[in-house]
Amino acid sequence: MAQKSCLGVHYSSQAITAVLVERQGTENRAVADWRLPISPAEGQPAEKTPFERLAEEVFTRAGSKPVTVLSLGGTFYQTLHHHSEFDDPEIIGKTLRFDVEEDFAADTESQAICFQVVESADPGSHLMVHMVQRDLLSPVFSQMEQAGLDALIAEPDLVVWQQYLRSQSRMPADQTAVYIAWSEGIFYLLVLGGNQQFILGRSSLCTATDQMASLVSAEISRSIALLAEAQRPFAIYYHEEGLQQVIGAVSRQTGLAAHSLADPDVNRAFALGAASHWLAGPPFVDFRSDGMVPHTVAAEKDKALVCLSGAVVCLFLVLMLVTSLFSLKYEKMIAQADQTVADSWRQIYPGKKMVRKSFYVREIKTELDRLQKKQQGQGGQVSKDSASHALLLILERLVALPKDFDLMIESLRVNADSSSLSGSVPDLEAMKEMVKVIDSPESPLEIINWNFMNAGAGSQKGAGTRRTFNIPLQVKKARVAEKERNTNVDL
Repeated sequence: MAQKSCLGVHYSSQAITAVLVERQGTENRAVADWRLPISPAEGQPAEKTPFERLAEEVFTRAGSKPVTVLSLGGTFYQTLHHHSEFDDPEIIGKTLRFDVEEDFAADTESQAICFQVVESADPGSHLMVHMVQRDLLSPVFSQMEQAGLDALIAEPDLVVWQQYLRSQSRMPADQTAVYIAWSEGIFYLLVLGGNQQFILGRSSLCTATDQMASLVSAEISRSIALLAEAQRPFAIYYHEEGLQQVIGAVSRQTGLAAHSLADPDVNRAFALGAASHWLAGPPFVDFRSDGMVPHTVAAEKDKALVCLSGAVVCLFLVLMLVTSLFSLKYEKMIAQADQTVADSWRQIYPGKKMVRKSFYVREIKTELDRLQKKQQGQGGQVSKDSASHALLLILERLVALPKDFDLMIESLRVNADSSSLSGSVPDLEAMKEMVKVIDSPESPLEIINWNFMNAGAGSQKGAGTRRTFNIPLQVKKARVAEKERNTNVDL
């Protein structure tokens, strides 16, 4: 959800300047501003910090705690220009500290670092790197937190000043201009091109002396000399406070027309720019991003972690409850099944005592296995003295005949003692072949006697007479020596 208001605070070595900004439609409007000295007036007790005094006035005006962002004064940080071989901001953030230590021989362990991409290069990127001592910034954050004004981001004032200038309707839209300001011994300079595109920015020490006009003019001329011909500025825009007495001389020495900005006090512009930048949204050039997480954000993360942990615990308890309910349900179903089996057992085997549960489980399993085998044709053996056994043996021998064998069966009589097969074949050779298969040495059958005669007509293979036969059969009782059989053939 977009923020509707924000308190921008500029912190310098001498004063705190704050502006409460509200978003109205697509525009930001400053609804209140404050300026409080860092040190109390002479003779007044320092019972409250400047941020506590500011918080009281802001809460009275706004009625609630607004989102707070910080603009850090130029006396607290230093700016370096650096070229990175990478163009991905995430990779730049991971490698920047090592690059700065190597390029500038500086120890950065005690520094909070943030960077602004000035322009893309091939390869890599040109950066403005801002560094501040952590032990200078931490007390400021602590005082703001204690006052209830926890700064969610902390940006260099040189960066938020760009945001302020871009929000001014009087700025040139398609021409390059130089923007200058002076505050508490720091001289600020920005060069913005068409559409307020950032070209160059720097801040340097510059005390208010008689030579101030020459120093400012020299700094402007040196900066202009770094620009390409197409980027040459046409005018100077300035904040009046601190420069009003020297701007005429600066304009003459540089040859550029000078125009004053709407806010005479650049500190107010810094605070207004910080709030406007937050309302506009990321990306931010934030010292907090270098391991200095806001207390509010840390507390929200802890709260979210506690809520997540509580949700996990609740989920675990619900799962335990559901598991317990299902376990009770299944235990009840098992008990009912056991009772049903026991009742059925008593009905089927009224005189058979149940010793234990495993007993009838084993008995039921055995019975099921027997029934399954019987269903699959693997059940109890057929008696060798039965007619069924004789029928199976006769069918097995007939199946052993060649597939193209011409056989017509007229009748098959089977009983336990003897059997009889009647039918017809095409000729005597076919008859001999069939007898050889049925009454072979390995056959379980033997032919008692067989008759063969001419009769009937119509062969499966064509027209002509067929030979009928009648073969009495019996199952071999035991293997005996070959004996002569009566093979009467009536032709």
